[in-house]
Amino acid sequence: GGPALGLHDYRPDDAVVDYHAVEPSAAADVLDHMLDETGRNFRSTIHRTTAEEFLGTEGGADGADDVDNADDAGDADEAAGTDDSDEEFDLIVFGNVLSELDDPVAVVEAALDRLAADGSVVAFAPADRNTAMGLREVERAVATPESGVSVYAPTLRLWPDATPADGGWSFDVASDLDVPPFQRRLDEAAAREAGDEPGEFVNVDVQFAYAILRPDGRRRVDVRASADRCAPMADSESHVTDRVNLLAVKLSHDLSGGDNALYLVGDGSQTVDHYLVCTRETALNRDLREAGYGAVVFVENGLVLWNDDEGAYNVVVDDETVVDLVAP
Repeated sequence: GGPALGLHDYRPDDAVVDYHAVEPSAAADVLDHMLDETGRNFRSTIHRTTAEEFLGTEGGADGADDVDNADDAGDADEAAGTDDSDEEFDLIVFGNVLSELDDPVAVVEAALDRLAADGSVVAFAPADRNTAMGLREVERAVATPESGVSVYAPTLRLWPDATPADGGWSFDVASDLDVPPFQRRLDEAAAREAGDEPGEFVNVDVQFAYAILRPDGRRRVDVRASADRCAPMADSESHVTDRVNLLAVKLSHDLSGGDNALYLVGDGSQTVDHYLVCTRETALNRDLREAGYGAVVFVENGLVLWNDDEGAYNVVVDDETVVDLVAP
């Protein structure tokens, strides 16, 4: 119910939302109760079916076994009698589900076909390596130069017609959660073996990978790299031990664990992982540290090195390097 309740609280009370939840499991029963508490203008329908069936990538009628949560009988009758197979959506959200699908690319492509012209598909996944990289694989299979689908955020393609081929293990990190009292009580009461650590029922970390895709080609910021000002990361092999200028998207928080600050970056052309390594922060390069996840930065005079242990390029940011924030 997270996407539904989050959207409900985010939109103003007078905004009309027609929300369709697709959930084949018994979790739909819990969601049904949660949606009972939403406002009158939040009109929800639970489709107890799979994403594949709902979007028409496998046999079956759209919206099988629907449960309508409209606020009055008239709305319920209208919803029950409406064939929404051609309905366009402004937003389609895949929450921690793409890794569970047999053919996630086909499902996302079908979702893009059901969007309004200015609509978006939002997919998010846990930050662990397999699911986060799996999300990027789907993103790259769908958002190709030929398809016209754009990555709105966060992994902007800064070079025209480029598609990245690095590992793509990129995720955002938000503030820790406040642990609900009932969760603490569960953890305190849990039976543990001698070697077990406390915290089994307490997870305060908020780390997630996400992608926003659009069929209209729009991106969060319309920034493009140019060969007369910077080098594409695809050409880093020819620049090892050279100092270069780069236009880059910051795709991680500090990964160093306390040593020289380390940030995963990309420009949409990279074929292997690239990291900016700050060995000496100055007033002229501190934008690198202060920039948020997904921000675009211009790196002037970074030193390109090959890290054989990690199979990646390290671009050293030192007292000879200038980093400017281009787009937050």
